[in-house]
Amino acid sequence: MSGCWSRPVLRRELLSQTDLAEGTSKATYGDWPLYYYMGDVGPGDVDGQVVDNVWFAVGADGKLVKTMP
Repeated sequence: MSGCWSRPVLRRELLSQTDLAEGTSKATYGDWPLYYYMGDVGPGDVDGQVVDNVWFAVGADGKLVKTMP
């Protein structure tokens, strides 16, 4: 089928949260905290990827994605 695609399926066992000192919590996937990049405003936006060679997307396998799409 031309033009069909599938998104990777997240693994529920990798999704968690960690409690922070100030009494809040942060979502994690694999070993990585999850953040939202305010410059990404639409589906497929990856403007935060590799910013300062510090910020990376997390793949469905829970590993960092260190390349640009």
